[in-house]
Amino acid sequence: TLSNGIKVASRDSAGDHTVSVSVVIGSGTRDEAGAAGLSHLLKEMAFTTTGTRSTARVVHEAEDIGASYSSVAGRDSTSVSMSSMRGGANAVVSSLFYVVTGRSFR
Repeated sequence: TLSNGIKVASRDSAGDHTVSVSVVIGSGTRDEAGAAGLSHLLKEMAFTTTGTRSTARVVHEAEDIGASYSSVAGRDSTSVSMSSMRGGANAVVSSLFYVVTGRSFR
């Protein structure tokens, strides 16, 4: 656990040539009191425009490194994930940082 409360988990699989990074937020559909569908909306908007990056830029950056991305909204948590070849790990972490912290709903 980092000093800011974020929990980090990792696993190195010998011989695996890919890297996957996920950010899991401990809030899901059970927390939608009076706002049914909000988790699903946020899941669908996960890889769209940020304050500094357009949706097209977010998508092109993932394509440039051969990454794939996904988002999941469940009862207990919501997550966003990206996977790429191992050499793309820094770009994946950078993209996820902007996706998670730079939301801009325009």
